Amino acid sequence: MNKIAGALTALLALTAGLSSCLKEDNSDCPETLPPVALRFVFTHHDHTEEVTDLFSEFVEDVHLYIFDMYDNYVYHIDTPQSSLVDGNTLYLDIEEGEYKMVVWGNLFGTGYEVIGSSSATTRTGFTIQASENHTGVADLFHGMDAVTVDSTFKTYDISLIRDTHIVRIRLLGLDEPTRTIEGTDYTVSVEGSNIVYDFENNPAAGNATASYIPTYSGFTEENTYVAQAEFKLQRLFIGDDLTLRILEGDVVRTEDKITERILQAYEDIETDEDLDKHYIYELYYEADRYGGWIFVGNSIKDWDGSSMPGEL
Repeated sequence: MNKIAGALTALLALTAGLSSCLKEDNSDCPETLPPVALRFVFTHHDHTEEVTDLFSEFVEDVHLYIFDMYDNYVYHIDTPQSSLVDGNTLYLDIEEGEYKMVVWGNLFGTGYEVIGSSSATTRTGFTIQASENHTGVADLFHGMDAVTVDSTFKTYDISLIRDTHIVRIRLLGLDEPTRTIEGTDYTVSVEGSNIVYDFENNPAAGNATASYIPTYSGFTEENTYVAQAEFKLQRLFIGDDLTLRILEGDVVRTEDKITERILQAYEDIETDEDLDKHYIYELYYEADRYGGWIFVGNSIKDWDGSSMPGEL
């Protein structure tokens, strides 16, 4: 495997000037060009008419796992994004056949672990698990495609989605403290078992549960003090168990399901893929006279800065 990876690394260096070859007629392609080019793109989250590829801006490293048509593991390649041709293209010198390509982005040193990489023989034997300590964890990306290798040169665009989200819990109605929410008796927690994925990017069976760690802050918005707990959460799934709790001391004042709240607020979000398309979710809660918290609103901020207010 090391020889294969080394050869591919050398191949990347040799093909650095081949970007002009990625034309439909292949007129500029030399005869020695490897049979397949994989071009990684990240445009999945763009809900506007203008399509912008931000792969090279958000993905720092690529981990390509190759399986044959029967899902048998062949080998994998780990490479920094900076080593890719034009910052997004990998050329593969691989035998003819039918393959399934699974791509993960940002696994190097970010709190993610590939389970089964040394012993698994099929695609179903691999999973990705995120660390339970989520402070500073990088955004995780996933993509996959079926690839046919024959005597003709082909380019495949593999579209990646971002599995991670920023979720901000905003509390309204607190007296402004001297040290934001950490200066009060209130804390916010999020727990869920959404930290293990199979190689099709679905939740994998297991008992791993994460207690997400927030970053607290406070600010004034429209003359109202807002205490905020910001979480970096892994992929949201319809029907998942992501549970928000707002506590006063050791007493749980409010418990809520994050994904259910988002689905209630946005009629156009109906599938897991719809949830993937948005990056920042904000949920607003207001203190009531009995010491509890009432959900009062929701908003989405996407990668281009646009905002979608939810139903109040």
